[in-house]
Amino acid sequence: MITYEWYFSDLMVKPSENGLTDVLYIVHWQFKGTDKNGVFGDQRGSCQLPAPDPAKFYPYSSLTKETVEKWVEKSIGYTAISAFENAIAEQIKFQTNPPFIRKDAPWTL
Repeated sequence: MITYEWYFSDLMVKPSENGLTDVLYIVHWQFKGTDKNGVFGDQRGSCQLPAPDPAKFYPYSSLTKETVEKWVEKSIGYTAISAFENAIAEQIKFQTNPPFIRKDAPWTL
């Protein structure tokens, strides 16, 4: 079983937009999956969020990881997230059971 988690860094804000202050605009993210043995893989990227509805605006200081996670997932789309999960599972599989291993040339032994 693989456990997936979002990590966010470099939250880019517009200082002001339509009378709102510190509007979250771009989120740089890492989507990491870790198996029961601590082996992990990840996908990284960034996404641009749509302009906020002033009636539903969250001040920057009240943002939570869960809120940003929902916005990022909606922006990226669940099809892409499913593809990320598959890619991470493959990364973990190749680390756990590599299809190739490095060996020294037999004439240098």
